[in-house]
Amino acid sequence: METPHVRPPASKTELSSIVELLERAFDDEQTAAIFRRFIAAPGFDVAGLHAVWSADGRALSVVQAIPCEIALLGTWLPGGIITMVGTVPEARGRGFMRACTDAAHRWLVESGRYLGILYGVPDLYPKFGYRPVMPRTGTRYSLPATQHTLVTRPATSEDVPAIAGLFNAHYVQQPCSVYRAPEAWLWEEPAGRATLQVLDVQGETRGYLRVLTSDAEPDLAVLEAACPPGLEPQLLDAAHALAGSEGHTGVDLRLMPDHPLVNEATRRATGLEIGDATATVILPQAGMLAVLDSEALLEQLRNHIEARLGRDSLRITSAGMTITFGSDNGPELHVTNPHDLAHVISGYPGITALRQWGRLSGDEQAIAAAQRVFPTAWPRWTTAPVWGE
Repeated sequence: METPHVRPPASKTELSSIVELLERAFDDEQTAAIFRRFIAAPGFDVAGLHAVWSADGRALSVVQAIPCEIALLGTWLPGGIITMVGTVPEARGRGFMRACTDAAHRWLVESGRYLGILYGVPDLYPKFGYRPVMPRTGTRYSLPATQHTLVTRPATSEDVPAIAGLFNAHYVQQPCSVYRAPEAWLWEEPAGRATLQVLDVQGETRGYLRVLTSDAEPDLAVLEAACPPGLEPQLLDAAHALAGSEGHTGVDLRLMPDHPLVNEATRRATGLEIGDATATVILPQAGMLAVLDSEALLEQLRNHIEARLGRDSLRITSAGMTITFGSDNGPELHVTNPHDLAHVISGYPGITALRQWGRLSGDEQAIAAAQRVFPTAWPRWTTAPVWGE
């Protein structure tokens, strides 16, 4: 196996070579077009672009790392999004992607960013240390007969700061969400605005829905939603009104099972205000998390972990590394594979499942403490590991 040298592009010609690589690596023209637009955007930083080059200056493999903030334990932590992962067909199988990924990870760690997140194929990225942490879920039900007059309107650029604020206030409590900076918002024209709807109450943006409408689908799919606590009934009513206006006969809330909008729909289903809601969990297909430096990350989380432990103690042991929260003789939680810390700290698929699968060991005190520190309201009825290794 070769040990390739990895570096960012050093000229506009080399940057163009990366664009050509992406066009060849992805059969999907829409994906390639997104990457082309991203590279051409003002302020694009080539320092996070890690590539292997041929002797004649052609890009053979590339991985992009984008600094971001990632939600864990109710706070935002510095991390990085891994994207634009591609290798030209004739250079595959030579370790180039691993070399680029390792370089991207080192670049993040050197800047104090100990988390990597990507959206990819679960049977490929575990070998790079990633674990699926954001399962796809859906709660579906028929549109209720009651007509609602509380309607949404299409979002505009002026709504972006308010939408970003609503998103960040809500999704900081959902592990592995990525902080959304208003100035970095990338609109996709024209579909982006058409699928982003705002709940406007007396001239104030009080909630929003990112939806997917299709004449071929009977349900209005809600992909993302946020509002201040207590406004979930109004936001759900607005979703129903939107679904009716678009000719849909049902709603599909593609949100995590602990999302407040899902809780509101479940409450109404229990009270027979809407038809039976069917909840489904699809095996993780998108969000994956990697812990790039276990000890440094846990130190970043120390105050949050100790606050959740109260007077109790916990020792986390992984691959020869022990972090103690509280007293030195606290109960020990043993993580079999250091990469599985991504599952532990995110709360998915849950301490109980990880223990059942042999990924964790420890006495009852340690397990109880870990469940309190790293809780999850996500479904735990998966009976076997769902990532490939």
